Amino acid sequence: MPKLLITPDLTLYQALRRVISEYPERLALSFGDQTLTFRELGEQVDGLARGLRGLGVGPGDKVAIILPNCPEFVYAFFAPAALGAVIVPLNPVYRQKEIQHILSDSEASVVIADPQPMGNDVQGILDAVWPSLPRLQHVVMRGKAGPGYLNLADLHGDTDDGRRRTADHRSIPLMSGGRPPSVDGRVPLSPERVSPDDLCALVYTSGTTGVPKAVMHSHRSMIAAVSQGESTFNLPLHVQLWRLVKLTQQYGTRFLRWGLKQPTVLGPAPIHHLLGYSALIYGLLYGYRIVIADRFQPARVLQLIEQEHVNAMIAAPTMVAALLNSQEFSRLNLSSLLYVLMGAAPCPPDLVRRARQAFGCPVVIAFGATEVGGATLITNPRDPEHLQAETVGRLFPGMEARIVDEERREVPRGQIGELALRLGSVMLGYYKAPELNAQALDEEGWYYTGDLATMDEQGYVRIVGRKKDMIIRGGQNVYPAEIENHLLSKPGIREVAVIGVPDPLAGERVWAFVVPQDGAALTPTDVWSYCRGELAAYKVPDQVRIIDTLPMTSTGKVQKFLLRDMAFQEQQVVSSIR
Repeated sequence: MPKLLITPDLTLYQALRRVISEYPERLALSFGDQTLTFRELGEQVDGLARGLRGLGVGPGDKVAIILPNCPEFVYAFFAPAALGAVIVPLNPVYRQKEIQHILSDSEASVVIADPQPMGNDVQGILDAVWPSLPRLQHVVMRGKAGPGYLNLADLHGDTDDGRRRTADHRSIPLMSGGRPPSVDGRVPLSPERVSPDDLCALVYTSGTTGVPKAVMHSHRSMIAAVSQGESTFNLPLHVQLWRLVKLTQQYGTRFLRWGLKQPTVLGPAPIHHLLGYSALIYGLLYGYRIVIADRFQPARVLQLIEQEHVNAMIAAPTMVAALLNSQEFSRLNLSSLLYVLMGAAPCPPDLVRRARQAFGCPVVIAFGATEVGGATLITNPRDPEHLQAETVGRLFPGMEARIVDEERREVPRGQIGELALRLGSVMLGYYKAPELNAQALDEEGWYYTGDLATMDEQGYVRIVGRKKDMIIRGGQNVYPAEIENHLLSKPGIREVAVIGVPDPLAGERVWAFVVPQDGAALTPTDVWSYCRGELAAYKVPDQVRIIDTLPMTSTGKVQKFLLRDMAFQEQQVVSSIR
């Protein structure tokens, strides 16, 4: 069995240093024309950590990151962990209200930002909100900084005598003592007083509810999914060879050309989000090369797959659908791809089957949540097609799952209930929200996901919807995901969202919001007819709205609370007319 590098007793920074020590000259990071080895990546992370320490950042301090996808985000993600500080990644397209709330709630003392990420005037926003944030001491800008801001390049730069210098020219000595030097010749930065159980990250997630809340992760929970999954991916050579033979028989010679080389991973999702930083953590801590896409543009992502010989892509279902619909798809050579992994949102079975055929490689479905720090359930490329397309797979070794009823009692296999998980990557809890913690966590360490699911005798899990999204219509339970997946199998439909809207007679009515394919002529009658042919009468939508786009988060989750607002407003207008 190959040596396992990542163990639960490490901090995030220590885990990265262990990989750097093992593979110093292996390629780690590519962005545009920049490529860094693991050794060079370590130097950049340590450089930023020294600069932050010069600003007084220490254990427990909050460092907010407002950056687009770029190498500096990677350095800012790992550097605070060397000091025992806490990262607070923000969506770089957030507006003033959202940025002010998160910086205030997290009590961030340092912000590392881009002045204009994706055209968003973050510097102007920070100009406006800084006076109302007494805890905020320093703002460090990537690129040209305005008056009063520190410059990231200055904070990060070396002086001639090997000491680090901050923007105000205070000299920062390297950490000294009896500890051995790191692979780049410098003393490691990770303070011994930082524990794997200390707070490492505050990840704010509004998701589909519109109510921002911060998920607290320790160092242990941030890397637990990696350590638990390493034995699954890091296999003995003879096992890898046998799997390559089987995959070659099914998918062709691409596995022979690329299967035993250092994998290259592309994660086009925003790094501030679980899908993005999971790709970062898994990739780097497994010793893979990460290719960074500055933003999701289908044509550009497809070009990166060809140019960088990407072997694994981690993307949301909406991203995969956009890639398949791109005019560039058939023009480029994508034969280096060995796996496409989809997560962060429900994956329609028809999309999984379509992607598998179009990419010519396994399509792996992973289930995770910000609260559990990464993938917990995953399909296997050797699973039968119906399990790959219709389930989210089985647990990684060492994890536990069960399906429970309203009293949190386990239900028989095959019955619908709430999915509960117990594993090392579960969050510490929600920041400053004890009432939410009581709802989501119990004393035995179970996290209640809010997802409605079934589990078969082999442990394969099917997600049927969200508990809070379940519609009770005339006493009958209606699961939106079932209707959505059915409608997505109809030609001419691109996207669907189904919600429940309160009704005085039925309890709730079923509303379907449908986005047609470009050029498709689609009417509500078409939708009703297609549902009546296959679904029970109580599942057929009461109302159908044909719309241009669905409101979504940056990683493709439908914000159903906004659709409910639209339905409520429409009902109020109708009532006022009556």
